[in-house]
Amino acid sequence: MQRRTDRRSRSRRARSGISLLGVLFSLCGIAAVAMIAIPAFFERADFTLDNACDLLRRDLHSTQNRATYLRTEARFVIDSDGWRAIDKHGAPLTGMGEDHPIARSFSCDGVFEGVTAERIHVGTGGELLITSRGTTLERGELVLRFRGEERPVKIERGSGQVVYPGSEDGLMR
Repeated sequence: MQRRTDRRSRSRRARSGISLLGVLFSLCGIAAVAMIAIPAFFERADFTLDNACDLLRRDLHSTQNRATYLRTEARFVIDSDGWRAIDKHGAPLTGMGEDHPIARSFSCDGVFEGVTAERIHVGTGGELLITSRGTTLERGELVLRFRGEERPVKIERGSGQVVYPGSEDGLMR
């Protein structure tokens, strides 16, 4: 009698488990959906432009912090392929606690491939001067473009605040 119950409980346990083949098919299905969905998500113009604007804001703020910390002037140079932060001698600036320079190149940074900066009206020749107190002496305007869509960006004089549609206050001033 005991042998019958042992066999029944063993066969029930064998049937109630998940097969390795079932798990494999599930993982393959998830991978296939991810292969289609992830590139489509990152190719959306609004997502790419919002990230480029946000990165511009963070990099400019980092440059202002670095100029204040070093008590020296800095320049934030913007051209059609991106931007970079340099000191008054032209040497690249790094972010606080970082070892890589504050610089973005749309043609080299894979996430922003295809983005361009256009209609750049920033300081003198695309250079925004930042004082040793972290303030900007000029204001700036530029347009970031990606696949036919544009995002106007304004940089305020003094604070250096970067304002664009979708930014924290959501308004262009």
